[in-house]
Amino acid sequence: SGGAIVVAENTIATSTSMTIDWRNGNQQLVRIGTAATSISFSNYIEGQKLLLTLCNPNATAGALTWGTQILWPAATAPTQTTTANKCDVWSFLATNATSTLKIFGAQNANF
Repeated sequence: SGGAIVVAENTIATSTSMTIDWRNGNQQLVRIGTAATSISFSNYIEGQKLLLTLCNPNATAGALTWGTQILWPAATAPTQTTTANKCDVWSFLATNATSTLKIFGAQNANF
């Protein structure tokens, strides 16, 4: 498609505690269906750009907690939109910028 590299979005089953395996694709979707969800990552590599779409279908979702490998601006994770039928897009960059492999995270909220 004009030289673009496209990978199908991987949909992940919802659980109160989940590990996103980035070998399954650089773009993944979670439809949150629980009161609270803990998310961590596995199998990411240096230089990988990652997108995670988190949606709240049909109900209000609870709070998110994130794995310790993710670094956030000002050391504070943004708050997930918890309104029913809304989605947030979380973007991540796996990098060795801090001398050890970490993930920089950011959020675009309330779609």
